[in-house]
Amino acid sequence: MPLRKGIQNMNGRVNDVILYGAGNQGKYAVDVVKNYGLNPVAFCDADEKKAGTIYCGLPVFTKDETRKQFGENLKLWVTPEPPLRDEIVEGLVAEKFAQKKDICNLSLKPTLGCFHLQSTVIVNESRLYQCCVWGDLRNYPPYTEVDNEDWESTITRYLENRNEIMAALAEGRPCACDGCPSLYEGYWGNGGGGVKQNPCACHKPQLSVSAFL
Repeated sequence: MPLRKGIQNMNGRVNDVILYGAGNQGKYAVDVVKNYGLNPVAFCDADEKKAGTIYCGLPVFTKDETRKQFGENLKLWVTPEPPLRDEIVEGLVAEKFAQKKDICNLSLKPTLGCFHLQSTVIVNESRLYQCCVWGDLRNYPPYTEVDNEDWESTITRYLENRNEIMAALAEGRPCACDGCPSLYEGYWGNGGGGVKQNPCACHKPQLSVSAFL
């Protein structure tokens, strides 16, 4: 099957995960699993009509195809939210398609995340800030130096720096955002909800680019 060629050599990588459920919540799961340091390589879906398609940039397989492609050591992320997730998990375990210990989002602890870090950038003539909370609240917000001769490189470095901070938060490693009042516990783990670590004034969800030139 042609769709398999691009991922044939991925078997055995520790962080690879199969997303079970190529539906609406699967769209959000792609980014969520990446924020946990996992590598989504494909979707698996019970609807065989979806097999052979590409969804969110990933190939979609049936359960039989998934087993043949990835073998016995499947790591799954079941994309629907409870209670549907629980029903799906019980069914997958009952038919011996997976074991509970191999379903990643059953055992993950809530991690810290931030809407502003994910979707806001502040621009001035020399820096891109990975943060909207600066000045009185944050004396040293994370930023990327601007190269006015090469904005493509600047944006690439900005995204690399931002993604590293997001990964550090998800993995519990020290990073530039430690102690920030905008961090949410469980923000990326449940699709954007969660409980704030500390009280703060928060903006309405939107993609925001602020320019200070």
